[in-house]
Amino acid sequence: MNNCVNGMKQRTLGKEASVKGKALHTGQDVTLTLKPGALNSGLVFRRIDLFGKPEVRPVSEMITELERKTTVSSDTVKLHTIEHVLSALSGMAVDNAIIELDASEPPIVDGSARPFTTLIHQCGVVEQAEPRETFVLTHPITINEGSRSIIALPFDGLRITCTSADDRGIHTQHLTIDIDAETYEAQIAPARTFTIYEDIEGLIEKGLIKGGTLDSAIILKGDKIVSKEPLRFKDELVRHKILDIVGDIVLAGVRLKAHIIAVRPGHALNARLAAAVRKQWQESKAPKAKAAAPPPGESFGGPADCAVAAAQNSGLRDDAALVEHEHLIAVPSVGHPMGDQDNGSTLRGGQRGQVARFHGSHLRRAQRHKLRSCQIEDLLGTEGCNVFCAKASQLLRAQ
Repeated sequence: MNNCVNGMKQRTLGKEASVKGKALHTGQDVTLTLKPGALNSGLVFRRIDLFGKPEVRPVSEMITELERKTTVSSDTVKLHTIEHVLSALSGMAVDNAIIELDASEPPIVDGSARPFTTLIHQCGVVEQAEPRETFVLTHPITINEGSRSIIALPFDGLRITCTSADDRGIHTQHLTIDIDAETYEAQIAPARTFTIYEDIEGLIEKGLIKGGTLDSAIILKGDKIVSKEPLRFKDELVRHKILDIVGDIVLAGVRLKAHIIAVRPGHALNARLAAAVRKQWQESKAPKAKAAAPPPGESFGGPADCAVAAAQNSGLRDDAALVEHEHLIAVPSVGHPMGDQDNGSTLRGGQRGQVARFHGSHLRRAQRHKLRSCQIEDLLGTEGCNVFCAKASQLLRAQ
């Protein structure tokens, strides 16, 4: 069942707490207050500076701007740069809360989500009476934008594999992490936002980063990293990318269970993923005809099973048809981060970046011995199967 109640209770805040600061892009002085939320209300913004104190529960359909921030609009209410506070609340497993603002944008504080996780601790977290709804994908999602890509695979939990790199192919970082409240708070929330030095003038000309300082961001200048304090992690950049993903997928409107694999993600790519998840979730709740049972002795329940079945049903039965397309996958093989073993560096479309070579020999062995998908999983391991699943999905879209 894809819309599942997993026994975990919904959680909200025990009391309210506030933080003051300057907004990153508008430069406004702003006070943000976190307050308890009602059952099933979700994460709701309240603009107390506007008449009627309008409330907005942001979802993907409301997105209006994605340059260096996630902005949503509902009627006359606009909310900028909401990803960090949403990331903190979701990452800390808070389901229902009111985020009260007296301006259009939360304070940037130190550029990370740590000020908000600190605020959550001040509020305290309490369980509510009803169970939490989570959504497991019905099928993989693959989104590509040039040298950038994001894939989501069915998974019992939230795992994020991310590769961060700039257009120059430097400052490349890679991380795979399973997200729970404890891990998020310690390993993701402290990671600060960053920008490239050469981009700053253009951002100022566009009226952005009016409140940006070295107190709230890391600056990348050439191969150097400029920071007012030492890096909090040696791979702080990719950790902040994961922070943004956690915040942006809140706009799917449901707590997601998936393995997300992202290469050079940004808010635009994250938003497309959130929209695709939301669409799949809404479709899964609609009445539908009963699905046909799998053939005797077969099971099409897991990600590897879905990929193998889909490839076979589309006529991709022979090894050559798969191996013909296996030469480049824009996803680093998990377990071989950025250049381990058979992985290679290559240039594609003028973009420098790390790519992983899919091990065609595994496919050939699987095809030659007509292994069932569960045996393929034994052969490749879970992560190898995830890559196989993603590739099969990509091939099907090309048909």
